[in-house]
Amino acid sequence: MGKDDVCIIGFFDDEFMKKYTKFSSFDQMKAKSPLNDVDTSELFDNKRWDKFVKKNTQFDSWQDMLLKSANSQLKENKF
Repeated sequence: MGKDDVCIIGFFDDEFMKKYTKFSSFDQMKAKSPLNDVDTSELFDNKRWDKFVKKNTQFDSWQDMLLKSANSQLKENKF
């Protein structure tokens, strides 16, 4: 896991993942994806990842998932 992975994973705590996805953690989601061996920073603008997110979460895209997480974090004063 690279430093970019740690930064992104901080956005997706287990509670968020259980509520909005089919997975109990971001690590589990990535491990089950077709891009499990790709550095998390490379998931941005990746059409295959967007399709996976749409199929396995309540979001239409990775961007939507990131925005929801960021907004949730801000509301809970985690940043």
